[in-house]
Amino acid sequence: MPDTITCPTCQTENDPGNDLCQHCGRWLGDEKSATLLGPTTIHLRDEILQRLEQQGRFQDALHLSDNELVIRVANKEAIIRMKYEHPIVLGRQAKLRTDLLSFVDLSEYEAYALGVSRKHAQLQREGDYFLLTDLGSANGTYINGQRMKVHMQYQLETGQQIMLGELPIYLYYR
Repeated sequence: MPDTITCPTCQTENDPGNDLCQHCGRWLGDEKSATLLGPTTIHLRDEILQRLEQQGRFQDALHLSDNELVIRVANKEAIIRMKYEHPIVLGRQAKLRTDLLSFVDLSEYEAYALGVSRKHAQLQREGDYFLLTDLGSANGTYINGQRMKVHMQYQLETGQQIMLGELPIYLYYR
């Protein structure tokens, strides 16, 4: 294992355990983990995240490909990076079922305590943007503070705040 990882963007030497460059915030994951079909969770250091947000560079630092998306879970300062292949259900504690092609389990982010339903909402790609649908959740879904109507699709722009119950997340895509 190397002593350090050199950031390809800014050439800063980083500890091998870092997922993001400590200077510019670029994702340092190897190519193998970038091509995983399932979600990859990366926990961010607060000072890196704050610096990137202040500079307006958070999304740029992710270096997303066309079929990738990132869900930032704000209460734990973590990001879930994944390939988009099928509609994605956001919720908690899903058992493996054939009717759920892609599922993001938010249980580890205090989802139950924050009012996230088992099958809370669905993300679906439509051309150059994503659509979000509340699947009949008990505590509602909000986009930038506005409550969504159940079973209606809403167009999302990258970086918008989404509240699943009281769990704040942000969606980034290209």
